[in-house]
Amino acid sequence: MLYLFKEKYDLDVVKSNWEYYEPRTEHGSTLSASMYALTSCMIGSPSDAYPLFMKSATVDLTGKSKHFAGGIYIGGTHPAASGGAYMTAIFGFSGLSFDGGIKVNPKLPKQFESISYKVKHQGKAYRVNVSRNYSSIEEERT
Repeated sequence: MLYLFKEKYDLDVVKSNWEYYEPRTEHGSTLSASMYALTSCMIGSPSDAYPLFMKSATVDLTGKSKHFAGGIYIGGTHPAASGGAYMTAIFGFSGLSFDGGIKVNPKLPKQFESISYKVKHQGKAYRVNVSRNYSSIEEERT
């Protein structure tokens, strides 16, 4: 909720909640890790976000997730966890936002040297490049 409604909370509130709840959270849901990773990027802690990102990004490769809840099979693939990993990379680590146009505010973890991707905004395609020392957003000509 703190990530989804970030405009309603001061960063101090988000940080206090993250510091209290993250160590106490089981992350049994495959959706939990990516939301905590995004929130961690919000508060400027990409090093804390990275292992949570990896948990989301690799859940279907490692099989490290709950398969049963109360005797009911809940296994299978985890496309929403993959979407959460994507959101963490794009909106968390590269800091993409659309506040008055396309902007980036990078929070790359030490494991990332750079990230590059394409995005469409208001009918135009853009190439976004983010590294530790340089960021660019260039409109792509079609």
